[in-house]
Amino acid sequence: MYDITLPDSHKRGKRGERLVHNSLTKYMNSKGYHNHLLQDVTLEVDGKTTQIDHSLISLIGIFVIETKNMDGWIFGNAKSKAWTQSIYGKKHKFMNPIHQNYKHLVFLNKIFDAPQRLNSLVIFTDAS
Repeated sequence: MYDITLPDSHKRGKRGERLVHNSLTKYMNSKGYHNHLLQDVTLEVDGKTTQIDHSLISLIGIFVIETKNMDGWIFGNAKSKAWTQSIYGKKHKFMNPIHQNYKHLVFLNKIFDAPQRLNSLVIFTDAS
């Protein structure tokens, strides 16, 4: 038997993705939208992979959503390669989620060839 215990940061990320998924589903159902919401999709293009938290496919476009569920203060700008989380006096760097989502868009564009229909969203839960 294998121990597949996930690190706390991974569990926290999955909780945030579930929160966003539930919120999107509730909102779409309340408005009567006929959209398709995919979550945790891994794509492979040219031997490379990327994992997309959420893809909302609608009549007006495809919305690619990167979810971050982090506590503390978040510092960064659109052009920075990495952002910084500051919590309880400790600092932790993580990949800029705008850059991360851009990679998702590049993969999707190679598959669908429809850049005008792709929209990037980064959602931080209310913990940060």
